[in-house]
Amino acid sequence: MATRLSRAGNDQSALVVCPGVPRIPQESHSMKESIRNQLPGIVKSIVSDKVLSEVIVDTSSGDVASVITTHSVEEMKLKPGDKVFVLIKATNVSLRRGS
Repeated sequence: MATRLSRAGNDQSALVVCPGVPRIPQESHSMKESIRNQLPGIVKSIVSDKVLSEVIVDTSSGDVASVITTHSVEEMKLKPGDKVFVLIKATNVSLRRGS
């Protein structure tokens, strides 16, 4: 894993590059964003209530869970089998020692 830090003004950002996890070029999709860590995947399941939904996405790195608003699920018309990108932006990354 490699970490690159950049500084623009007072802002700092970290880019974590993991071997085996593909990075999607910014030009490959129409929406522009600042999130660098992106995993392509397929929606495996969606569990919704009135306000929030849990979306499980099957990626090459394993299943990833995302909790988003039910309104967003409906607006994006998400359903199992849809191709999506998991966008990961973390302000804190923690580690735990393996056994």
